[in-house]
Amino acid sequence: ESYTDLDLLLCFVDCLFRKDNRIALKKNLELR
Repeated sequence: ESYTDLDLLLCFVDCLFRKDNRIALKKNLELR
């Protein structure tokens, strides 16, 4: 299988999510 633009986009988003995951979790905890 060859990678499509969508696959690359999903990977990019996933990388961003992982990078900002700690910040997001911290904000979620503060909101509760």
